[in-house]
Amino acid sequence: MNKEFRRMDKAVENQVADNYYRPDLKKATLARLTVVHRSLKVAKSGVKKRIILARK
Repeated sequence: MNKEFRRMDKAVENQVADNYYRPDLKKATLARLTVVHRSLKVAKSGVKKRIILARK
């Protein structure tokens, strides 16, 4: 799942079509792929804000 999103999308669509997967769940499958793809993205590097808690 490290490829371009469009390539992964096409692969998932082909799997859904070729394996007699329920066609009404195609949209849900692609939505799940989108969420997984977003979670695998690395956060942008740079200065991160640090939360400083007040000491008592």
